[in-house]
Amino acid sequence: SYSDVYAFLFFLAAALATLTKGPIGIGLPGLILLIFLLWTRNFSVLRKMRIFWGSLVYLAIVLAWFVPAIRQEGWEYAYLITIKQNLGRVYDSFSHARPWYFYLHTLPWMTLPWFPFFVSAIIHARRTPKASHERDACKFLWIWWSTTFVFFSLISGKLEIYLLPLLPPTAIL
Repeated sequence: SYSDVYAFLFFLAAALATLTKGPIGIGLPGLILLIFLLWTRNFSVLRKMRIFWGSLVYLAIVLAWFVPAIRQEGWEYAYLITIKQNLGRVYDSFSHARPWYFYLHTLPWMTLPWFPFFVSAIIHARRTPKASHERDACKFLWIWWSTTFVFFSLISGKLEIYLLPLLPPTAIL
């Protein structure tokens, strides 16, 4: 079924994102999904996601790289890439430290040509569609956008490229 394919693609994408960018690859999409489920109180999505099998796919892909990397480079390497490179940028960045409001003045320029339309979407957000699936889609997009923006604004290390996950919901909204 389509839901099985989408669930598989979610876990596959999260695993590839984790290999590319670290734990944020599963952490940010997971946080967005969790907030959406809590907001809508529609937990039936979890059954469709095949969490157990999806987690196995995710772990198989991530561990297929991580285990050999640790065996070759040792636990110091594991500490470097998981703690220093990832958590270090969140709490007390050793590079690219910027104030919390950094993205407020860079986001409009980053999201051109969509930004004027995005402002319009904010103004007209109260006029949500009537059908429940359309309302849920709009809620999901707003949660995706706001969670991503707040998360990256709160971490100490900031680069414009970190906001790339904002581009799809900005364009769609």
